[in-house]
Formats: sequence, structure tokens, C-alpha cells
Amino acid sequence: MVRKDIDIDVFSITSIVSACASFGVLELGRQVHGLVQKIGHKLDAHLGSSLIDMYAKCGNLDDAKRIFKQTNYMNVVLWTSMVYSYALHGRGREAVQLFEFSMSRGLLPNEVTFIGVLTACSHAGLVEEGCRYFRLMKEVYGIKPGVEHFTRMVDLYGRAGRFKEIKKFIDENGIHHLRAVWRSFLSSCRLHRDIEMAEWVSENLLRCQTLDARPYVLLSNIYAIKQRWEEVETVRRLMQSRGVKKHPCQSWIQIRNQVHAFIMDDRSHPQKNEICAYLYKLIGRLREIGYSSDAKLVMQDVEKKQGEGEMLLGFHSEKLATAYGIISTASQTPIRIMKNLRICDDCHNFMKYTSQLLDKEIIVRDIHRFHHFKHGCCSWRLLVIELVHAHVSQCYQYGDASSIT
Repeated sequence: MVRKDIDIDVFSITSIVSACASFGVLELGRQVHGLVQKIGHKLDAHLGSSLIDMYAKCGNLDDAKRIFKQTNYMNVVLWTSMVYSYALHGRGREAVQLFEFSMSRGLLPNEVTFIGVLTACSHAGLVEEGCRYFRLMKEVYGIKPGVEHFTRMVDLYGRAGRFKEIKKFIDENGIHHLRAVWRSFLSSCRLHRDIEMAEWVSENLLRCQTLDARPYVLLSNIYAIKQRWEEVETVRRLMQSRGVKKHPCQSWIQIRNQVHAFIMDDRSHPQKNEICAYLYKLIGRLREIGYSSDAKLVMQDVEKKQGEGEMLLGFHSEKLATAYGIISTASQTPIRIMKNLRICDDCHNFMKYTSQLLDKEIIVRDIHRFHHFKHGCCSWRLLVIELVHAHVSQCYQYGDASSIT
């Protein structure tokens, strides 16, 4: 359209910006933003919210905040985009503060706004606040909860390990038929490594005869962590008998306006030899400062030897993308990696140690959220530490040190 000198209206721009957000291509998104300024389009609520969403989903929260401040509209779409952006990056308390401020200014939240604030509460461990907002949504604003609201509430309870409340919540709301709810419940079982509860949840979920591979993989991972290989094989056979196929994990990174995609053990890249050689060298250096791979996380073949399992872990798609990013960018340039699935614990560890060793910022967007790795720490781990410190301080303040566990 630019080359043909076709008039580019705000609707076309908004569509292109949304595409950049979905694929996480920051540099192209910036160029489109520059085109907006060149053409002279006014940043109205819809274009502004698209730019906020694009910058946030590409891992640049600072630019998202800058756009939000520039627009200066009291519009529910715009403010919802910013609330969700904070939630996506683990800034739950800031999301809640913005939500509270918008309500104090008389802005009427919609169903999407409440998805954003419930997500923020879930990721920040704000259980009581999340429950209050869920009631507020129904009782004050008259919004009927949908699948995503129920799923966020189950995730909110699950992250806090409050499984009894989840059961009660499912019963009270009559949502036994929602697969997304059971998937979220099962994910929490994996987080807390509760096999007994995971088996009960799986019975309810797999009864739906779903062709979605995620619940099977989650249950398989829980069994593998506990080294219960027979159960892992049983889950795999069940997948095969039901025709369930696991989608391969894919990671991609944008380097100089070109997107490079990787899958596990990918040898198709033109610089494959250089990437693999550097990755071997990097893993060796990481082991010297404390990193160790966990071969229990390899689910492809439970009979594999420890060394073969470690080799497969070494070629996970996000590690290949990271290695390529390191050899292709300047030392102080952040690396931004996008994934179509959740980042595994071993790769999370790998990113953490790599950011420490190379003093390099690594930003990973998986299917659920962003992970910002810097100086050997992940933003989500720092958030957990802050929550624990706040809990301990509160217990001592009220003389209830016995509740500290």
C-alpha cells in the first residue's frame, strides 16, 4: 500500500499493528508507529490501545506506558489495554491501582477489563482482591461471567494452592463442563506437584474426550517429575488411542527485520553449525556457575539415557533462539523471544544463568506471560520473593508469626 501510494486509513494501521502484536515483531511495529506519526494520524482511543497492546506484547512495557500517557483519553478500551499490559508483565499491583483509579474517575469497566484485572490479581497473588473484583463484576456492574473469567478465578486460587476453594467455586458456579477451567486446575497441580489432585482433575478433564494435547502433556509432566514412568507411558498410549497429537514447541526471534523460527533439535537454519557450537560452549560455561539440566523434563522417550535426555534439553527451541540472538546482536542489546507454548523449568533456569553470565537482558513471551531475565533473576521470581516478604512482615506486624510457613 505504501509503494502503490494508496491512502492508508486508521483502520488499516490498526489491523497491521494488531498483527505485529500477535507475532511479537517489535521492529516492524515501531516502523508502523513511525508511519502513523509521518502520516499524521491522531492517536484516538482505538489506535492508541492497539499501539499499547503491540508494545506490551512485544516486551516493551515502557513504550506502552508512554503511548498511554500521550493519548490522555478516559476510554474503557484504552485503559483496559494498559491494565492488561501490566498484568501480562507481572505488574499486578500497578494494574490494580490503574483499575481502581479508572473506577474512581467514573469509567465503566466491561467484561474485558475484568479479565485483565483478574489476570493481574492471579499473577500477583492477590487472592482476596481478585475475589472482590469477581463479586463486583457480577453484583455492581451486572456483567455475567464468561469462560475466561471463571478460568482466571480458578488460576487465582490455584496459584495460591487453595484447591478446596477451587472445588467449591466449580460446584457453586456449575462449571464442571468447561474444559478451560479443568486445564487451569491441572496446571496448578503441576505447579504444586500434587499428583493425587492432578489425577482427580485429569479424570474430569479427559472425560470430555478432548483432542487438546495440553492436559495430557501436563499430566505426563507431573508423573515424569515424580519419575513415575509407567504412568507417563499410560498417558502417551491414551493420547495415541484418541488420536491426540502434540503440537511442536516453536520459538522465534526477530533479527534485523527478519523472523527466525526454531523447533526442538532444529538443524534447518543456515547458521545451524555456528548456533549449535555456541550453544554447547555456552552450556559448558553455565555449568561452571551452577546450572544443571534436568533430564526428567524430557518426555519424548522415557527409556532414554541421562546423557541423551540432557542433549535433547540442550536443543529446546528457546535455547536455539537464544543462542542465535546472542551471536547476532551486540552485547548490550536485549533479546526478545516468542513461544507458542509454556517455557519449561529447565529453559527458565538456562535463561536465568545466561543473563547472569553474559550480563544480557533476555525477554521471553510464552503462551501465558512475559519473563524478564536480568542479572540472573526472572521478574516473576522477584515478584514471588516480594510477596513472601510482604506476608512475613504482615505476620510479625500482627503478632501471628505462627502462620509463617
